[in-house]
Amino acid sequence: AKKIREMVRIDNWMLYNACAQCKKWQELGMTDFSISVNTSYKQLLQFNFVELVIDILHNQRLDPKYLNIEITEDEVMEDIDLITKVLTGLKLQGIKISMDDFGTGYSSLSCLSKLPIDIIKIDRSLIVNLDNNPKNIVIIKSIVVVAKSLNMKVIAEGVETETEFAALKELQCDYIQGYLIGKPMPASDFQ
Repeated sequence: AKKIREMVRIDNWMLYNACAQCKKWQELGMTDFSISVNTSYKQLLQFNFVELVIDILHNQRLDPKYLNIEITEDEVMEDIDLITKVLTGLKLQGIKISMDDFGTGYSSLSCLSKLPIDIIKIDRSLIVNLDNNPKNIVIIKSIVVVAKSLNMKVIAEGVETETEFAALKELQCDYIQGYLIGKPMPASDFQ
């Protein structure tokens, strides 16, 4: 229990610092800049999580529309009713919600209609060797069609090659992230 509490404290610290960094970049002129932050199931279980997030945003004077909270399929399925309630509370404040690593968990597509999701992030495992994997192309195409019909955006994770990028562009994926754009780096280098 102590280890879990410590992990949640670290998760909350990360959330605070991500919001602080986003505000710093906005003040440097990147006015329409937003930040995405991974959350854990245990973090979302905090009885006051929505209030905690709102307090952080107020403290940093960061508009909620510039924060994107990410959660994985597996974490959602731990307790879909509770997680839906928490995510809905965040969404009502104007915070964006992403489902991370989509395609690796055991949730069904039907859970997308229950959750207040803005963005689906397609897992790297479906992107690897995309040009040689016609089944994955069909799966990604289906995810994009479903997402767009539910008014959600789609991000492909872990894009490393121009070939993958070209295929995803043709499949009408909205955004990409991955080493093709840049590797993880300190905030100062990113700036």
